[in-house]
Amino acid sequence: HEEVIGNNESSNTSTYLQASSFCLVLLHHRGEQGATYSELESWVRPSMRANLRRTLHRLENDKDFVHPNGEHYFITRLGEREVDSKDLLSSD
Repeated sequence: HEEVIGNNESSNTSTYLQASSFCLVLLHHRGEQGATYSELESWVRPSMRANLRRTLHRLENDKDFVHPNGEHYFITRLGEREVDSKDLLSSD
């Protein structure tokens, strides 16, 4: 999935999404496989790394968009609906 979700600065997804939305898109792409903190850290833009734990905590506890299970984070159904309703996967 790295070619789809990599941290290419010229990509619309990477360039314009806020950290929380970008994390949701990454986890959406990962599906049932989920992603570890280290994986997410390596995929987000450098400017997002400093607050990544806070971003994930907010997505988990404030919005119920993310669910941690062991070492992996997974997108919830509510998180998937957020991706769909905000059209976060659009290439426009």
